[in-house]
Amino acid sequence: MREVRLDDEPRGYARASIAIHEVGLYRLSDGTLNAVAAMGAPNPKEFADLRATDRYLGPIAKATGGRVTWLSRDGVPDIRRARREHDAAGRGWIGLYRNKRYHVTGVEQLPLLPALLVLTLMLGGLSLSWHREGR
Repeated sequence: MREVRLDDEPRGYARASIAIHEVGLYRLSDGTLNAVAAMGAPNPKEFADLRATDRYLGPIAKATGGRVTWLSRDGVPDIRRARREHDAAGRGWIGLYRNKRYHVTGVEQLPLLPALLVLTLMLGGLSLSWHREGR
């Protein structure tokens, strides 16, 4: 979270600029009003042609020891761990290298149900079972 000072402008407007270095969606808020701003191309190259083809990734996969597998024709391949010095694909299987390279930009966890509601439901179910068993 970053706080930015707004500069007053004529006719009741306020303006600020922030340098952004990553493509994505950004949430802006003043505590009561919220807005979302998109950074990046509105029609990026990867969404321009969504047809399934190996024209772009096929040469890259072949050059790096991998291959392109079509699930509808070849069936679902087994997924295995592969070592860098071995091939990353074979007949009926594909391999994944353990790179240990990742970049997590955000994680948000929400409980499925509030704890008080779960406790109430559990106690209610226990009481109902106890009452019914006592008859």
